[in-house]
Amino acid sequence: METKEELSIEQVWEKFHKTHDQESRNLLMENYRNLVRYCAERLHSKLPDARLESGAPSSTSFAAWTGSPGWFAPGPTS
Repeated sequence: METKEELSIEQVWEKFHKTHDQESRNLLMENYRNLVRYCAERLHSKLPDARLESGAPSSTSFAAWTGSPGWFAPGPTS
């Protein structure tokens, strides 16, 4: 998505906090996706290889079972 003027990340944050619009959210996700992926991979590498022995559903299967989009549901929280 091209805009007429380039916004700094600070300006995008300000706009998102004021409006909670989809465009600002997407710009923030694009900006931080590599950092989030890097942190998630590092965290995953340090976790033990755990198995669900209790038979409790994982978050992915729970989201599929309930029909929810999962814990990462975009949209305003207010």
